[in-house]
Amino acid sequence: MQQEMGQAGVMLGGPTQERPMTFVVCGDCDNAQRSKLAGILQAKGRPYVDYILLLDRGEIVAGNLDFFEDDDPIIGFTQYQNVNSLHVCEPGGADDQVGVALLWFYFALVSKLNLDQGNNLRYHSFCRQISNLYPLRPTEKLI
Repeated sequence: MQQEMGQAGVMLGGPTQERPMTFVVCGDCDNAQRSKLAGILQAKGRPYVDYILLLDRGEIVAGNLDFFEDDDPIIGFTQYQNVNSLHVCEPGGADDQVGVALLWFYFALVSKLNLDQGNNLRYHSFCRQISNLYPLRPTEKLI
């Protein structure tokens, strides 16, 4: 990947490759496993994984800046770049929380690809619309 970026002639306004987005998808996570998650991530140390999708629960573990002064904190697709702590989050906007969590996760990846291409893929406004329709809200602090 680094070699391709070097050959692409990275310049101002062109494609940029920031650090890769890291994620883990868990298909089945019972209550005991979920309660161990904080300890596992703390033992790992920083940098934390950017997203953990707990698919069967419809939850996403994501980074937050700890700005809980806000009455309605929302985690955006690019917030993984500047994180102080991890939170368990639930996406809003639909009754099917599992489906919406998967949709939110998909568009977080699309948003990252768009950023890496210097927003040349023209998905920015579409991703912003999805994040507004299905906001990701922290429900509890993990670490």
